Amino acid sequence: MRKIKILYIVHNMACESGVSSIIMNYYRNIDKTKIQIDFLLFKKYDNSYEEELFKNGSNVYYVDVNHKLFNYFKVKNKINLFFKNNKYDIIELHSPTLAYLVMKSAQENNISIRIVHTHSTTMSSNKIKNLVNHILNYNLIKYSNVYFSCSKTSAEYWYNSKIINSEKYYLITNGIDVGKYKYNELIAKNLKEELKLSKNKTVGFVGRMSKDKNLIFLSKVIKKVIEKDKNIKFIFVGDGNELSLIQKKLKNYKSNIIFLGMKNNVNELLNAFDILVLPSKKEGLPMVLVEAQANGLKCIASNTITDEVNVGNVKFIPLNKKKWESTILSSEFNYKRKTLDLRKFDIISCAQRLEQIYIELIKKRDKNGI
Repeated sequence: MRKIKILYIVHNMACESGVSSIIMNYYRNIDKTKIQIDFLLFKKYDNSYEEELFKNGSNVYYVDVNHKLFNYFKVKNKINLFFKNNKYDIIELHSPTLAYLVMKSAQENNISIRIVHTHSTTMSSNKIKNLVNHILNYNLIKYSNVYFSCSKTSAEYWYNSKIINSEKYYLITNGIDVGKYKYNELIAKNLKEELKLSKNKTVGFVGRMSKDKNLIFLSKVIKKVIEKDKNIKFIFVGDGNELSLIQKKLKNYKSNIIFLGMKNNVNELLNAFDILVLPSKKEGLPMVLVEAQANGLKCIASNTITDEVNVGNVKFIPLNKKKWESTILSSEFNYKRKTLDLRKFDIISCAQRLEQIYIELIKKRDKNGI
């Protein structure tokens, strides 16, 4: 069988993007002798995975036009030209809000397998933008013919029940290298000494500091927790447009707060936490909760997050400040990490399953059409 050519269409491949990280977990484990994956991106970042993609033989293309509404026809013409000059067996759209720009063009240019892959449970936190995106995304279902989602919750948000109950829908679990996140007592000891945490209880947050992560809510909880237990230290790992705001709100508590910024060794840093918190307003299937549980960490998460992510160590609670405060204060900090069953999130088996789905889609296309 000849190599399958697939084009991933993504807003960007920035290292700080959760979607990019998920894509890269699969990309690194896909058999590249069977499958060629190229990328069409809409925004370029300096800190991106582009160099790794090039080294692995992928082509990376950019739509070099700002994809605002007033540029609609200019962008559409660029995309039409791209599809005329570049032929693929499959396109997979990882940024569904771009569907209005690409899906109809892909169909008109005879790309027979058009996958949309959702990673979230809403389009935007802004109500007006959300409404506009819903209108623009009429093409999402109309011109796609295969539907992936990271969770059932994500599928229920983006697709209708007819699609979800059809053979055209696939649940693609976000996979990780489970062994990479296993708890290491020596690393934990060294990190706690380095960060001067040896005598403290530690609560960690890992992620992009955006409105969706609900960090203003968390900062209010943190103030109350520290006032009642000054032995608890909070560690923030990540960057984003809310960082300076959170730092400002917590400036009077800085002796109990550590901001580490963007880090590429999250698997090691998790060893220094006793508890991980994630008070998000919305998520698709947050990988940090999977990674934390692979480390054996106890997690506290908002009940807006799908319980599909829980393999035994996540406590889901409503976004109520007093409940969060009391849950953190009453949590067990000194406990033995347990090994949990994360087979469904193991990236090797997840990638093998995805490969097989691609192969079966091609066989189906060649035999009967999609």
